[in-house]
Amino acid sequence: MRDNINKRIWKDGNKDMIGADLRVIVRRRNGDTEIIYSGKSRSFIIAMLAHFKQMGKDYPARDSCCIKDWGGANRTVDADNSRFLNAYWHTEEGRHQYGICFGSGFKGVEASDYGFENHIPHGTSSGQLYYYAGTYSQVIIDGNTAYFTATKSAENKHTDPITVREVGFTVLSRHGTGDHDFMIARDRISDTTLEQYDTITAEYKFKVTA
Repeated sequence: MRDNINKRIWKDGNKDMIGADLRVIVRRRNGDTEIIYSGKSRSFIIAMLAHFKQMGKDYPARDSCCIKDWGGANRTVDADNSRFLNAYWHTEEGRHQYGICFGSGFKGVEASDYGFENHIPHGTSSGQLYYYAGTYSQVIIDGNTAYFTATKSAENKHTDPITVREVGFTVLSRHGTGDHDFMIARDRISDTTLEQYDTITAEYKFKVTA
């Protein structure tokens, strides 16, 4: 009995302090909609903490403070004495490398993830998705939780179908030696095939709870 009580107390005491929810919806060309995923982002905390830890490393050690960008290249952050945590993403149409983006890789989520297994680029050709502008809400206070949402849609405009299996969120960080793209969330969803004129929409809800 005591073990059961301890397990229940431990579980109840592990409420989310910081996290992200993910919702993925597909709208078919005939108007039908399907909820592909609705739940917690599986990798947000891991990827985000890795990014923040490296960018916030102590000043004297900055030369050895490296983190992989979304393409796998080691980038030295905090370069040229630019010791500021900064990240941004574009909302313009056609931006497939910032904010919410999609991939078609099969690999599951791992703590060492730094990018998609197979990123889907912007365009109207076979194997591409047309990325529409992203939208971002204001910070909303709801009881003890503060959150904002980021949403983006992409459409298959080619006659060939394309399958989406990865959803992620990438930020661009600016430092003295240049700008680098870092993925702070990557989620693996069930195989979702988009026929011509089908649209996929993803929403990340980033939140903190007191």
